[in-house]
Amino acid sequence: MLDSTRSQMASDSQAYMALVNAVTSRLQAGTTPGNPELVAQWNEAQAKLDGVTMGLGQLNSLASQVTTQASVAGYLVDNVRATYAVGGAVEDDHRQLRGIESDTTRSIQDVDRLIGDLNTEISRQNGFLARERSNLAQLSYGINVGRLGNPGLQRGPGGGGSVGPRRVVMGPGARAPLELGYVQR
Repeated sequence: MLDSTRSQMASDSQAYMALVNAVTSRLQAGTTPGNPELVAQWNEAQAKLDGVTMGLGQLNSLASQVTTQASVAGYLVDNVRATYAVGGAVEDDHRQLRGIESDTTRSIQDVDRLIGDLNTEISRQNGFLARERSNLAQLSYGINVGRLGNPGLQRGPGGGGSVGPRRVVMGPGARAPLELGYVQR
């Protein structure tokens, strides 16, 4: 499950980046405001980012399951160690217990490494998603005006006056920008 989730997330991330790069290139060259081709690509990029989000949920679930397994393995080691004190054992019993203890301890170390790897990947993916959600918001602005730009630096109609940043208005359940409006100060 881990390998397939990682593979799917990598595929979604690559497709997302390709779509974002294509939209960015078109916006750098300039296009018509609200270009439906770019809106469609933006929707596809959003869907790919949603796929990464779903994969992150699967990684979180897997991390929880692995942590539970680590607890079980710790419980097993404690019980194996307690078994050494049971009377009536022969040397062969203790040899077998040492083998079980050694195997279980190695498994705990492997699980601990996996938990660390998962936590690192989860943190990295959370950062990626936060950055790219912001990037998508900026791209939606660009699509609405037909060029790349910073919504906080735009002037109002007529080129003068003090107008605040533009905001993206999204309809309920909308996955694409619908309209931008100036925020008057």
